[in-house]
Amino acid sequence: MAELRVKETGTIKLFESDNTSSVTIASPASLGADRTITLPDASVTLASGTMLATDGSGASLTALDAGNISAGTLAVARGGTGTTSYTAGITAASQWRLTTSFTGDADPIASNWEKNDTAGYSSLGSDMTESSGVFTFPSTGYWKIDCNANFYLANADSRSNQVFLKTTINNSAYTQQGDAETNISEADTTYSTWASVFSTFIFDVTSTSNCKCSMQVTVDNDSTTTKGSSTVNNTYITFTRLGDT
Repeated sequence: MAELRVKETGTIKLFESDNTSSVTIASPASLGADRTITLPDASVTLASGTMLATDGSGASLTALDAGNISAGTLAVARGGTGTTSYTAGITAASQWRLTTSFTGDADPIASNWEKNDTAGYSSLGSDMTESSGVFTFPSTGYWKIDCNANFYLANADSRSNQVFLKTTINNSAYTQQGDAETNISEADTTYSTWASVFSTFIFDVTSTSNCKCSMQVTVDNDSTTTKGSSTVNNTYITFTRLGDT
């Protein structure tokens, strides 16, 4: 097979018909070994850009069909599988409930909490932990906190019955983040009158040692009972991790 050798400049210029523009084929300043460029057995038109080596960067490939990727790992951010520093989807969820009823105020509700253990229940991922009514998160992230309280009172009224969702970001000072309120007006002299409240908050947990939460109950009539049960959710908190902080 014949060879065309160009010395000194190391370039070959192919001019178009009017000799105003050209395509330049240039060799590098130095080579570690002989290199071969094999043209495809088909018509190819290069409108612009740079010819890439088969093992080079794909940064210039802006219209590559994913179906043509036959090997390698595709990043999650580009539709691949696995995990990245940002974890998509809900990765943790657990639910806690008050097991025993009490009357009057509580700040916080400091005792008789249990993780839901009714048949069919299951936590997702790592559980919250609780101590004296203070809940600690198993990981940082954006957490959705939903709390519900059921109240009842017999033969009387209670003008204001509140549940406060409280958080701290320094493991010391607590801030009221949710305030749900209801009233009880005596509806029957034989049976108790019931009322229910619900509150929710999205908490940016940046530290598992400093960011915590608790639940407070305040009632106008101290005879008002906050309902608890070890078999069904009456007064309870649900924690759902939405994503990374």
